[in-house]
Amino acid sequence: MPLHHDHPAGGNRFRAQWLITAGLLALVASAAPAQDPPWLNVDTSNWYAFNATSTADAGEIGLADWLEKPAGKHGRIRSVGDKLIYNGQPIKLWGFNLGSKIAAPTTAQVDQMVPFFAKYGTSLIRFHKFLEHWSALRTDESFYTLNDIPGGGMERFDYFMYKLKQAGIYVNWSLVWHITISSGDRVDVPYWEEFYNSYGGSLSHPTRPFVSTENGFGSIPAFIYFLSEFQEMKIKQIENLLNHVNPHTGLKYADDPLVAFVEMNNETSIGWGNSYLYNGWMTTLRTRACQQFCDWLRAKYGTHDALLAAGAQPGKPVQFLNEKGDPEFKPPSGDKIRITLYYKDAGGRLVSIPAQKWVRNTKTKKPLELDWVFAGSYFFKPPGGDQEFYAANDGRVITTANFTTALLDLPIRSTEGDPQGGLEFEANTELIPPRDTPVKVVLEVIKNPEKP
Repeated sequence: MPLHHDHPAGGNRFRAQWLITAGLLALVASAAPAQDPPWLNVDTSNWYAFNATSTADAGEIGLADWLEKPAGKHGRIRSVGDKLIYNGQPIKLWGFNLGSKIAAPTTAQVDQMVPFFAKYGTSLIRFHKFLEHWSALRTDESFYTLNDIPGGGMERFDYFMYKLKQAGIYVNWSLVWHITISSGDRVDVPYWEEFYNSYGGSLSHPTRPFVSTENGFGSIPAFIYFLSEFQEMKIKQIENLLNHVNPHTGLKYADDPLVAFVEMNNETSIGWGNSYLYNGWMTTLRTRACQQFCDWLRAKYGTHDALLAAGAQPGKPVQFLNEKGDPEFKPPSGDKIRITLYYKDAGGRLVSIPAQKWVRNTKTKKPLELDWVFAGSYFFKPPGGDQEFYAANDGRVITTANFTTALLDLPIRSTEGDPQGGLEFEANTELIPPRDTPVKVVLEVIKNPEKP
């Protein structure tokens, strides 16, 4: 998922960006009399209670008049290179983090807090995790449905945003940390049952990396890197909030320069809690992760180009029809390719074995005796498209059955798809190591001694 993502919101485009908050401002309104922690033996006889008496009055240190009001008076804060620019000049922001349920305080609390924030020169507040499953701002209907009923969380949130804007304080939104899905998200997550079943048919399970709730369950953050449906749900949640009109300003949040930043993703990486990839309890997640990694490997290293660089000459993929369109079989051709497999056995010893040993004849049970040939597959453009695609990237990189898209194929007529013959080859499971054993696959060009 990109770090920058343009979202349509009405007639405008809104750029959502990461913000890394450089510092935190601790605002202390009051403190209870000190008490000895039970695990420390400390003499507190000379201690005295600190009771804060600060108010929102400016006093000698008030900085509220340093803030230009309202926030965004001259338009948006924009990112230009490594600087933030506002009204044609660089700008620095000083702020802190507010998390969770405090995003929807009461009107009385807002009227007390905002002047206090402004007094200390706060120009930015980061709102974090304020649309999680327990938030008053959303409903249990789905991940992205806002609670905008009269008296609901959005009504209080809107008033808070309005008062911050009037005080000259910008906001940065970090809506959620993890995505919590419920039964209402079945339409968006077709593999919803895999989540449910992973809980043993309930909404909580002690050994699964979810955050369970009364009405659903949430993923660990790294899921979003593999599951496009989760990405779309998160984008939809952000767009719903940006398209919401604040009745106090009459503006959609997408059009309000009060919103300086929106974080697309927070505090995660592709490897966060990565044990879920190999424990096998969620088929879709595992399949997506493996497929994306394979696609990346092909794109980065390009098997076809690597074979050309090694001196291999491609031939032609299998042919089933002649130029007239009549049935005529021609086996795949090309330079022979030796495939060797390397892995470590249970004792940690390095094993090398010809790939043919892992394939055997379904009738005779003898290992495959043929070498693969560099058929070469082909490139194509889909109808109406300009971008070329390599046909073997559909997964037919090394095959034992004839496919016109194959990169490496066997130079014989296979029986794949033949209802009379069935498949000619099968996996020789007696020689194949346990599942999930790392295996290195090495391709070598078999030089023809008759060629110079």
